Amino acid sequence: MSRHALQTSHKSLKRFGARRLHILLVVVLLADCVIPPSLEEEPAENNHQPRILRDTSPVPETEVTILVKQPGAPDDDPKRESQDVLQLLMRIEDRDLDDLLTVRVFLDYDAAAPTGPTLSGVAASTNDALVRLYSGTIPGICGSVGNAPEVLAVVSDGNFNDAVDGGFPFRSPAGAGETDQTFWTIRCDPAPKEEQ
Repeated sequence: MSRHALQTSHKSLKRFGARRLHILLVVVLLADCVIPPSLEEEPAENNHQPRILRDTSPVPETEVTILVKQPGAPDDDPKRESQDVLQLLMRIEDRDLDDLLTVRVFLDYDAAAPTGPTLSGVAASTNDALVRLYSGTIPGICGSVGNAPEVLAVVSDGNFNDAVDGGFPFRSPAGAGETDQTFWTIRCDPAPKEEQ
């Protein structure tokens, strides 16, 4: 190959390389350019669902044994107050710090024949900004030995729909509210003789 042919070939390669470099620089510069989004297209804030935490007491979705005082046991029994009572201490997490969290607790909820909640209240704030507490007591939950009620707890960051025209009255959210729920199955046993 002649010297002239080599120089021409070398110049072509240089031109081709320069073009590629130029194209590559344009692509990099365009990719690095940030176009701010339009104010009209900003996404709306999401409402986060409240969550009933597993360290709630009693542990959610478990069977809870309640001791029932038997007829004839003395009324001055110091353990009488702790029998036939369900005590709830619910820990609820919500990332939306301004939400008002309302808790409703139902005993044997039946959607076909719904009744209002047995307990209702607002979860209180704690030292942890994301966690709120709700406590409640249902005395006389068993009524008699052998009874096995189910307790359903529902938390909402909005209002509840109390209409009885379908769905789940008293426990469904009204509007855009979010809910979470858990349950406990209660086993009612006679208190041992030494505890009566």
